[in-house]
Amino acid sequence: MLGRKQSIKGESVLADYGPEESLNESADIEWVNKLWVRRLMRLCALVSLTSVSLNTPKTFERYPMLQYITLCSDIVVTLLFTSEMIAKIHIRGLIKGEAPYLKDHWCQFDASMVSFLWVSVVLHIFEMLAIVPKFHYFTILRAPRPLIMIRFLRVFLKFSMPKSRINQIFKRSSQQIYNVTLFFLFFMSLYGLLGVQFFGELKNHCVLNTTDPEGLTINSLAIPDTFCSMDPDSGYQCPTGMKCMKMHFLTNYVQGFTGFEDIATSIFTVYQAASQEGWVFI
Repeated sequence: MLGRKQSIKGESVLADYGPEESLNESADIEWVNKLWVRRLMRLCALVSLTSVSLNTPKTFERYPMLQYITLCSDIVVTLLFTSEMIAKIHIRGLIKGEAPYLKDHWCQFDASMVSFLWVSVVLHIFEMLAIVPKFHYFTILRAPRPLIMIRFLRVFLKFSMPKSRINQIFKRSSQQIYNVTLFFLFFMSLYGLLGVQFFGELKNHCVLNTTDPEGLTINSLAIPDTFCSMDPDSGYQCPTGMKCMKMHFLTNYVQGFTGFEDIATSIFTVYQAASQEGWVFI
């Protein structure tokens, strides 16, 4: 009976087990743990999310002043997040200590977001100085920035359960997510490789008979745009008044990122086909 009471007592300790931005209970209360500082950091997360939403070439073409507004806001937010990260590393220790910074999953997430913020700021400056073009591949490094919204939302993730129960739920969920992600990557990679082996590049399009290759525009293509075969005895043939032309002289940005000439473009093409392709026309 005594053993039963002890086991019940061990499971009855309930706490709001959530991703709070605080240290362990034995640590001194520092400025990074004060309520107003945490609210300021959440506000910075919202500002950063708004900034990256406005950071598009078309938006800057219509409102050029937003280039400087978003840059200034990103710099301020990045400096604040960096200061918080340095303070937490100083208090907790980077690798050694009771609760090292790099051994905490939420701290790892915060550090990665700070890294992406610095990359975004440097990239923004290079774009304004015309060192990097507007639609360069480097701009994809800005894509993970909206994940900073998790920092604002995670404060509401509270669970009144035993910590061991929460850890068990997270462990099972993470294993299922891992299996689904692994299957997705296997599916995309497999069919991407098959596409490279079977089809190769898809650069043959139907155009008007009067089309000049040097003055080629999107209006010269068939509606809907179709791929064709250069061999008149096989494959899809263009309708009357049009001919098949290989557009190897056009960049992927002009003719679209569709084809199987390399593994990266092939995986993207498989993803378009798997998602019914409707979103690519938006």
